[in-house]
Parts: sequence; structure tokens; C-alpha cells
Amino acid sequence: MTTGLFPVQVSPDGDARFTFGLVIEVADVLKRHGFPDANTHGADHVALRQALFRFLYDPDRW
Repeated sequence: MTTGLFPVQVSPDGDARFTFGLVIEVADVLKRHGFPDANTHGADHVALRQALFRFLYDPDRW
């Protein structure tokens, strides 16, 4: 298996790119592809946010 581009390093101050808006936009893309709207259920929105964070920043995600 080759090394990918993710995860990326996050500074102690956080990453200004990782916003609620990003999560909302990802949920909107999923909805356009026929998945349920994660923006309408708080628990789903939180789960999507956590999954995105793990993908983007967690070196131990796999």
C-alpha cells in the first residue's frame, strides 16, 4: 500500500479550513448523490464531522 496525502498536520491552534461550513457542504454533496441529509439530524452531523476530522488529521485512523 502506498502512502497517501492524508492525514495532514494540524497546528496546535487548529485548522481554519475545518469549519461547520465544510461539514455542511460535504453533507450537501452526499445528499445530492442520494444519501440522507446529515444536516437535518444533529447526531448525524456530529458523526460526519468526526469522520472527516479522522480522515483529515488522524494518523492512526486505519
